[in-house]
Amino acid sequence: MDLCGLWLVVAAPAVTVAQVEQSGTVEISQAQVGAVLGQTVGGGTLRFAGRSYPFNLAGLGAIGGGAPGVTAVGDVYDLDDLSDFSGTYRERAGTVSASADLDRTITLVNEHGVSLRLRSRRADARLRLGPDGARIRLNVK
Repeated sequence: MDLCGLWLVVAAPAVTVAQVEQSGTVEISQAQVGAVLGQTVGGGTLRFAGRSYPFNLAGLGAIGGGAPGVTAVGDVYDLDDLSDFSGTYRERAGTVSASADLDRTITLVNEHGVSLRLRSRRADARLRLGPDGARIRLNVK
């Protein structure tokens, strides 16, 4: 490889979540119902393609912040078909953020490739996943 070709490889920009087009937004409210077991139940609203869709959520919690439960907002990425939103979300490997909100932010991806970048509304609470991930089910008929 000549020096010119090497320069082009090194200078290629990396793709980050911020460069991916946003598909929608979510708002989440979840309560902790089992202090010993750490079980959480709740739901939220997905805003996608100009409409709002309610969903059920289990398996997302928070550490710190006083009162048990989670309130979070976030952005949705790579959602082309509404049916792909439901699924089990796990933490995206290799996610890095330069944001001051790093401790309050978590990036998740489901088996359909849909990503959520969630941020706790409470400054003193960190979002965390249950051992089986966060399970989302749309409430559409």
